[in-house]
Amino acid sequence: MKRLTKLLSVLLIFALAASLCSSAFADGGIQSEYKAIDENGNGGVLILGDSFGAGIGSSENYEEETETVRAGDGWLRWITGAYTGLVAEAVGCTREANSALLDSTGNFWTCVMPGMPVTAVLDLLGVDDGFDDPGYYHSSSTLSFGGKDMVFSDYYQRLLDYFGEYGVSYSDGCELTADGKVGALSDMVRKSSLIVIELGMNDIFARSIFSTVSQLGGSAEVSAEIIEPLMQSMYTELNRFQSSYPLAVKTIRELNPDATIVTVGMTNVAFNITLNEDSVLPIGSALSAITAVMNRQMKSWAAQYGTVYVDISNIDLGGSQYDFTLANMNECVNDCVHPTPEGHAQIARLIVNALNDEFVKKTDVKVDIGHFDRVDYVLLDGKVVTDFTVENNVLTVHGGSVNAKNLTIAVVNGTNLAVSTYQLSYSNGYTAYRIYTTNSVVTTVSKAAAKVTSAVKSLFGKLAK
Repeated sequence: MKRLTKLLSVLLIFALAASLCSSAFADGGIQSEYKAIDENGNGGVLILGDSFGAGIGSSENYEEETETVRAGDGWLRWITGAYTGLVAEAVGCTREANSALLDSTGNFWTCVMPGMPVTAVLDLLGVDDGFDDPGYYHSSSTLSFGGKDMVFSDYYQRLLDYFGEYGVSYSDGCELTADGKVGALSDMVRKSSLIVIELGMNDIFARSIFSTVSQLGGSAEVSAEIIEPLMQSMYTELNRFQSSYPLAVKTIRELNPDATIVTVGMTNVAFNITLNEDSVLPIGSALSAITAVMNRQMKSWAAQYGTVYVDISNIDLGGSQYDFTLANMNECVNDCVHPTPEGHAQIARLIVNALNDEFVKKTDVKVDIGHFDRVDYVLLDGKVVTDFTVENNVLTVHGGSVNAKNLTIAVVNGTNLAVSTYQLSYSNGYTAYRIYTTNSVVTTVSKAAAKVTSAVKSLFGKLAK
């Protein structure tokens, strides 16, 4: 019987170590206490975005993975490594095997498209902004980057096919005989509990480049002579953006007063560009002054319309890994102006952290821990916390979350390990129910068990750092 007790003790310690590893070193997924989907499965996430949202740069297999979807068999949704899916999973959406968004089912929808400007979203919402989006797309369709045409002329019609609304008169004679395959965008806005708006960089950067290059004869082989007309074009587009962007946010807020809306700021996608291979002067960095001004403006609009603003100005872009010049821009623009895989993960973490900071209520967790008069390690939902105190057999975890479900405490004396796990409930304060306990896990179980206990102590120490 004594041997059995020792064996069970060893297995118990291994199980504890395994559970700690699985909770603290999980698959690398981004964790969020804020949830957009409730316990009954109600709610949904809608992301309005451009090529960042479409996942460009998210993985080496992006082109292969999205080939079928881009050919017309659905809309982009679950793209490996894209910030959109990382956010959706973190806030409670269920990942589906099919990456294509075919209809309005599920709880995660992406109205995202390379080159997407804010004005296109206004079109989909039936708001007349006085700008000819089809004309913009058609005038851009002849530009060749990376050895292939950017077929923007097809994108606008596809937007309508998937998110357009029957009865709305769109410009350039585009009309629908029924709502889009996913649904009218206005209806998608109304049914969503979380809406992420990641738009604006195309309105200022891409549109300025396209219009300027079109004026110069449609060639994307640009040089220093493009800079002056490009700056003039940017000034025009900045003025347009300052009216179109707040109008879009205002319209979305009015359609869904109760939704959590995240407005994502801008990053200077041309930061790393130089004049030519022989120049070390990062002329693109000068454009950071524009994005800084616009980010301040977007932050003020966030306060005005009750949205959560997220600054992504310092994410990793592919341009830092290439010789990105005006002369070779047509060859590496896709790689250079989009986030790296880590850049996508950074965007997702920034969004999730902002949601947690804004909406996850923090309070002290107080639990009666019975005969324990001290605690060495504390885990709240599998995460090691260090800000805690014990007084009169009451453990207080400072600044915990009202969404916390489980509390684990551990006391280590040499090779002696005592562990208790509690299930937590919150109602104007915490109530704890002990659901698993092991006390005095033998002092002399064996040398092997002692090593495992030491490993557990070491693991706790590492997690606490």
